Amino acid sequence: MRIQTASRLLLLCLVVAVASCGFRLRGTEKFPEAWKPVYIDSIERFDDSEQAISVALEERDIPTGELDKARSRIHLLGESDSLRDVLVSAVNTQQLTIVWEFNYDLLNLESEQWEHRIRGGSVSESQTFSITGNANESNPEYRAILLELRAKLADKLIRALAKN
Repeated sequence: MRIQTASRLLLLCLVVAVASCGFRLRGTEKFPEAWKPVYIDSIERFDDSEQAISVALEERDIPTGELDKARSRIHLLGESDSLRDVLVSAVNTQQLTIVWEFNYDLLNLESEQWEHRIRGGSVSESQTFSITGNANESNPEYRAILLELRAKLADKLIRALAKN
């Protein structure tokens, strides 16, 4: 009896520990076959945000393609970010919170002359972190944090698009 209780308690602790570190099953949403392949249309072609969305689609085996072969188009209308100091220490280490947001439309490319808007909206992600040095893209530590944040946001975007 005590062994069962102890094993259940251990299993519960494991589940809580895994969930608290941010683990979640990925790719469980169904992206309709009729929308594949997808063309990613962003304000600046081949930027980090477009790359993050492309990777998130690939992880779910959702093919991307050129506009002339695509059946749907993710139109990234804009992205915004805000950065605020939480704490600055004497050794040039800052604790910052960054909030990043994607505004998007998902369009069905039914013909060359006509697009049908499937859904649109925005998704956002925030992260608090500590950084040494300046908070700009020339700082490799800050750039790595931005890339990770964009990847999380792209994942959230694909999950939002796949919801029926």
